[in-house]
Amino acid sequence: MVGILGINAVFNVTANNFVSGWSTNIGRFIQTMLDIGVISFMVFFSIILFIGLALLFIELLNKNEKF
Repeated sequence: MVGILGINAVFNVTANNFVSGWSTNIGRFIQTMLDIGVISFMVFFSIILFIGLALLFIELLNKNEKF
């Protein structure tokens, strides 16, 4: 949950501060993230998200083994 909220916050900050002079939307979004310095937060929250998903998957496997 924390990972999703963090990624959403990074997307909102980036969407409100677009750089000018970029031709493609994807490149413009990534360049904005780099310019305002939120790419490290994006990486951090992505790692938290993947750890959370891995823990959920492990719990799912353990739950199935108990029966």
